[in-house]
Amino acid sequence: MMLKMLRHVFQSCQKAQWMGKSEMDARGLIRELQGLGFHEKEVDKMFSWLLELAQMKALESPFLSQHTRVLCYEEKRMLEPKAQRFLYYSESLGLISPEVREIVLQQLSALGEAAVSLNDLKLLIVIVLSHYQTEDEDLLEDESRYHLERLIFMDPPSETFH
Repeated sequence: MMLKMLRHVFQSCQKAQWMGKSEMDARGLIRELQGLGFHEKEVDKMFSWLLELAQMKALESPFLSQHTRVLCYEEKRMLEPKAQRFLYYSESLGLISPEVREIVLQQLSALGEAAVSLNDLKLLIVIVLSHYQTEDEDLLEDESRYHLERLIFMDPPSETFH
């Protein structure tokens, strides 16, 4: 449910940018979401999730090394197999950093969704990259913007990639 709202909000933001609007009308967006059948409590939870993401600072995690990260049981349950492979693949190509990977996994856990699909994972990666900045750099530099667009449309590697 939350992913459907996030997808709608993300698409609305993209549409607003294409139309040259610099800000979204939050109240209008809330009314729109409620008009689509989302309950006030769900909408509040989604906005809290986005606010938490926007306020995140650099992570300190033992998983930020350059070694291969193995997903734990709970993380594997959160992601469909294609999404798991895509997460590894994106990191191996340098499209996301180990830090971004951990933020994506943390935010997935906060969503409480089960078996997130490949397309939903791509959406979450895009949302994290568009909201999260380290203190030293903007994660969406010009070259990254190009790769980010490709990330949305990229297929994961073959089944043999683990």
